[in-house]
Amino acid sequence: MNVKNFEMDGLDAIRLWSKYERGDQEALALLLGYNAEDLAGLVSIKRHLSSRGLLSIQQSN
Repeated sequence: MNVKNFEMDGLDAIRLWSKYERGDQEALALLLGYNAEDLAGLVSIKRHLSSRGLLSIQQSN
């Protein structure tokens, strides 16, 4: 499933997790897609801030 086609938020993620806990494997697949899109957005924000010298969070490797 392509999460970009859905309007989801954190509350939806909680609902999907609950469905998964009750055995709904499709809910897990959708949740993982949502999380992947969320992470991609965070990486984009980090790059944007870093390129402008605005990122003050120290990374640990």
